[in-house]
Amino acid sequence: MWGAYLSPSSALFGNGVACPIANVLSALNITIPTGALTTAFGLPTIMVSEAPIETEQPEAENLVSHIQGRLSQSEQGRALLQIVEAHRSEVLNLINHNRAVTVTWHRKHGPAYLAAMGRSVKVSTYKIPAEIEGISRQQTFMSMATVLSEQGSPQLKALIEKYALPLLRWIRAYDTVDEMLDGIEENRWLEIVDDFEIEA
Repeated sequence: MWGAYLSPSSALFGNGVACPIANVLSALNITIPTGALTTAFGLPTIMVSEAPIETEQPEAENLVSHIQGRLSQSEQGRALLQIVEAHRSEVLNLINHNRAVTVTWHRKHGPAYLAAMGRSVKVSTYKIPAEIEGISRQQTFMSMATVLSEQGSPQLKALIEKYALPLLRWIRAYDTVDEMLDGIEENRWLEIVDDFEIEA
């Protein structure tokens, strides 16, 4: 919100001008930290909260649809999709409602990387940035893996412990969403997991 009529004598008192916050975050590629805001007009303190992950990024819906469509075309993809879908609701709930997870998601630029992945789907030549404001893709992924493991269910923790490091190698190896999906379809996902388990 960037304009409002605050004078009781105005016929428009109580009305204001605003823009949907999801559009602002996406256009400026920013996040808004949680906290308290005290206005200059002596009004009550306003608590600032984060927008839910499912609505804060306009690209998210297209990204999810694209990934689901590609994964469903191969045996490896369907197996991975089944794992993701089994834990998707829990992860979203933690990001949206667990403060430790929410703070990590925003401080490590999760929304910005999500938007970058969405752009990668729209523009095939667009590469997901190696880092955003000094935070690398790997740092964001590992920070989220750690906090989700700490705050999530035993089942989610076990899954993260098994696949976090192989997925980290996966994230480092490819720069676009379609490259990642190509690797799954060509069974390179299994190669990464098998190599990790042999090394471990």
